[in-house]
Amino acid sequence: MPVAFLTPEQEAQYGRFAGAPTPQQLAQFFWFDEVDRAHIDRHRGAHNRLEFALQLGTVRFLGTFLTDPAAVPPPVVEYVAQQLTVDAAAPDLLVTYRGLESRWDHTREIREIYGYQDFTDQPAHWCLVRWLYQRAWLMAERPSVLFDRITAHLVEQKILLPGVTTLTRLVAQARDRAQARLWQRLAALPHPAQRDALEHLLSADPKSRIAPLDRLRRAPTRPSVRGFQHALDRLDTLRALGAGNWNLQSIPPARLAALARHAATVRAQAIARMPEDRRLATLVALTAVFTTRAQDDLIELLERYLTELLARTQRRSDQQRLRTLRDLDEAARALREACAVLLQEADPKADIRTAVFARVSIEALTTAIRQVDTLTHPPDQTVAFQELWRHYPTIRQVLPRLLAAIAWRATPASQGTLDAWDFLREHESQATRSWPTASTAGMTAAWRMVVVDDKGRIGKKVYTFWVLSRVLEGVRSHDLYVTPSERYGDPRAQLLHGAAWDAVRPQVIRTLNWAADAESALRPVREALDTAYRTTAAHWETNPAVRLESFAGKDRLVLSPLDRLEDPASLRQLRTRVATLLPRPTLPDLLLEVHQWTGFADAFTHVSEGGERVKDLALRVCAVLLA
Repeated sequence: MPVAFLTPEQEAQYGRFAGAPTPQQLAQFFWFDEVDRAHIDRHRGAHNRLEFALQLGTVRFLGTFLTDPAAVPPPVVEYVAQQLTVDAAAPDLLVTYRGLESRWDHTREIREIYGYQDFTDQPAHWCLVRWLYQRAWLMAERPSVLFDRITAHLVEQKILLPGVTTLTRLVAQARDRAQARLWQRLAALPHPAQRDALEHLLSADPKSRIAPLDRLRRAPTRPSVRGFQHALDRLDTLRALGAGNWNLQSIPPARLAALARHAATVRAQAIARMPEDRRLATLVALTAVFTTRAQDDLIELLERYLTELLARTQRRSDQQRLRTLRDLDEAARALREACAVLLQEADPKADIRTAVFARVSIEALTTAIRQVDTLTHPPDQTVAFQELWRHYPTIRQVLPRLLAAIAWRATPASQGTLDAWDFLREHESQATRSWPTASTAGMTAAWRMVVVDDKGRIGKKVYTFWVLSRVLEGVRSHDLYVTPSERYGDPRAQLLHGAAWDAVRPQVIRTLNWAADAESALRPVREALDTAYRTTAAHWETNPAVRLESFAGKDRLVLSPLDRLEDPASLRQLRTRVATLLPRPTLPDLLLEVHQWTGFADAFTHVSEGGERVKDLALRVCAVLLA
């Protein structure tokens, strides 16, 4: 990769002050405690103490000593001079300090006292290179981001920053080595037949001039039978390439995803012109990642289809009920008359049936009951069943392939749904209208009324819709999942344990710069906790803010709440006046203001990781985000 990946502004700011530090940075890097003051006060003369302190704060903040000591911002000089209770130096003091021998004596003294090392000192340099390579291998970070990471790491480890060219060359070499290793490992995964199939993806059709790879990269978006057919064909094609048999455990997922993302954006002709190892690695990464995504796209399509189907049938059912509201009112009035007679008749010897039929005929009551049964549904019924059954022919066009393509797994809460799905996959092709042995675990009473008839037989059509509704609930609650998956996987699978953790443990420890054993890592925490406990115990009797109280036979720790301080009237008045003075910005002004604070729009780069050639790119990015 090219070494010159930094902008001229980044190179100019490397190892230098890019402006006055913030108050937080001044407090963090230029505040000197008692130990620092003891080293500073050993020097004679106010100017020597000030210059030594400025060198010490500068190396803490920048990670290096300035080649020009006079390049310290005036706010830093004033902050340090105020701490040392010396007058601010004359304007030419630091300029004169530039050529004095004491400057180099101060530099050597700071390095010896505070343990700063040169970039080439061993074994720190070897550990640094190993850390950088592990970071480049595990994380798909842009070179400028990796450069910032290693710069912060050098400052943290008290290693003096080298020249900008040395560091950029080291970052480029680490990324090149990690990329070559990635391409070599991925290219070795497919066998010769699979390699031929992968190469065929780049061969464009002579008529349409569209390569098969271009079709595989387009995911279906319309939840229809045609969309399902496209999604299933795409998934079958990707699975036929054999990605499920490749061992990708040694490949960092971030690097694999980044390579697949790059392959999804470049033209097939550009991939065909790559060197062999890189071309095969790119196709392998795209196949492995898109096989998983194709299955997720199919599940997403199924989820959208079932959601829209249930909503559409419910709307049609509501519309149908509105059209039959007059008939329902007529039936309700007839039943009301019959119930009124039952409530008014107080004589136990009276013939209730005669009294009711005298008010409402038996034919009218029978019609009213039939209309109520037809036009109403139980309170626990959340699905418009009669409208739903009409879509069974549409579902049947893709149901067999869906059952064969999706291999669900389930948590204990959805094990019954998984059993029903497996039963449906095994018996769906049978030429029968009912199943007597189908699994009905978890079926509600409303569904059981329509699924199971009076003779205990289970209808094939209604059972299919019940299983699909249960699958929709399981997907939404994440109780049903598939592996591998990016969006519909088991959240518990993200936790590494056993052999998987042992395989990546050394890399993770080196990347995070942690100790190899738990004892070394926990020792500082244990000592801090012990000190805090002893301090609290020593002041327990005189501390009014904490006490022990007995509650239900057990002691519990109680912290006294702080007394509330009321805001004075002058403060409330000041807030009101400040609020009236503040302008009311528009949304574009607010977005540009946030960019001015954070520079977030500058983080957008071209997909090729090259420099942009667009004028006012940040302004255009803000306009796109606003649109």
